[in-house]
Amino acid sequence: MKRWIALGILTQSAAWGAVTCSVSATGVAFGTYNTLSSQNADTLGTITVTCTGTVGDPVNYQIALNQGTGSYTAREMAGGTNTMYYNLYTDASRSVVWGDGTGATTKVMDSYTMTSTTVIKNYTVYGRIPGSQSSLGTASYLETLLVTLTY
Repeated sequence: MKRWIALGILTQSAAWGAVTCSVSATGVAFGTYNTLSSQNADTLGTITVTCTGTVGDPVNYQIALNQGTGSYTAREMAGGTNTMYYNLYTDASRSVVWGDGTGATTKVMDSYTMTSTTVIKNYTVYGRIPGSQSSLGTASYLETLLVTLTY
């Protein structure tokens, strides 16, 4: 049995100083999930940070994700009355949970010097649905998270 999975992401920014930055994200879409498989379902998303300033300006920021429904150790997508577990990670091996820096989570941090008046950086979001969630009903599962950029 297969399910359609999507993850929406909201964004917000907080600013201080001469450089102005904004954040945007593409949703992490898992596609269909086979409840009969013990295989993990992995996918990718992207968070983009765009900073504008003067060449030579220093830039330092942190990108955090809220936990959404559930907890950072087991985020939850809802599909009607059903719940599917998943998580988002900062690394390709999917071992470091992308969160707000509390508990066993980490924020993505970056710092650099502006090399042009606009610098765009992309950060990969590594998503995973653990296999063997066989008790799920047929539904479209969705979760919306908040991306916070602090600089």
